[in-house]
Amino acid sequence: MGHWINQLLAQFPFTVTYYAERRDCLEKGKCIPDKAILFNYVVMAGEDKEQWWDYIYRITNGYNKKYMRKPDFSNDILEPFEHAYCYATSQGCGYYAILNEQNHNFYMRTFRKKVMVDYFLLEILALYQYYSILKFTKNMEGELSAEREKYQLESEDILRVLKNLSAEINIFLVKSVYSSVSHISHQNDFYEYLLRRLRIRENIEGLTIGLESLEKLQEARERERIQRIESLENEEQELSDDRLNIGLGLISILALVSAIADGYGAADALVKLFHLPECMRVWISVILLILVVIIAVIAISSIVPSIKRSRRKRKRWKERWKNKNVK
Repeated sequence: MGHWINQLLAQFPFTVTYYAERRDCLEKGKCIPDKAILFNYVVMAGEDKEQWWDYIYRITNGYNKKYMRKPDFSNDILEPFEHAYCYATSQGCGYYAILNEQNHNFYMRTFRKKVMVDYFLLEILALYQYYSILKFTKNMEGELSAEREKYQLESEDILRVLKNLSAEINIFLVKSVYSSVSHISHQNDFYEYLLRRLRIRENIEGLTIGLESLEKLQEARERERIQRIESLENEEQELSDDRLNIGLGLISILALVSAIADGYGAADALVKLFHLPECMRVWISVILLILVVIIAVIAISSIVPSIKRSRRKRKRWKERWKNKNVK
């Protein structure tokens, strides 16, 4: 059956990717599934319900008589109408009708087209969702590393990959997963039944929860990384301000030295300007010298702590920039 389906698909120009545990390899080296997923529409006659269950179980799954169904098998069956049964697994799906005098014409003629138009297409939709989730899982496995160190050292790159995967999955969920597919209740019931049997919602939840948790973790790491960089940039700015203050202090000291050298000349000018006695020249020089010394002491006392603080900051700043976690 798998080879027959593959021959049919080979006529189309697109490439088919197979998801199957067991595969048969063709002569050309191409491996295909050893069986195909089938949608069955079967009408049966008779009164033996246990025999119905055996047929439904084996036809849907493609099993032979060696496979025995479980005792509570009937709990897995959807019964949309009297004498009508739906059964779905990951191996196949089927709509099974039990004939009697009242429904014979309906199930043999009228309902056959409706099965193809409605129920078969709903099965295709569910399978599309099921295998799309497998595809996303495979993509995540290929793009995300299993090494814990990768998520500690490359938060920016990992976060970009996570956001791309999250965007693809969310687009798929918005465009291809539905809560309702029809205004007819029994068709919606069949769709919900397929979702349960294929565990589509559980698979979506498992896929998105893990991705969201990992994305939140990486976002937190990225925020910490940005905060560290901003902190280093602030410290660098403070170092620059300290250097500026030290430079201004040194210029002030040089100006004071120059003022000391010119102190005597200033005293002589004041004596001549105000016609003061010659003895005042010495006192004025001493007063000016004392003022210059006081200002110099204040300037030096403010510069020395700045120099020490600047050295400590620069040493700490260099050590943090060497940290390999900060890019």
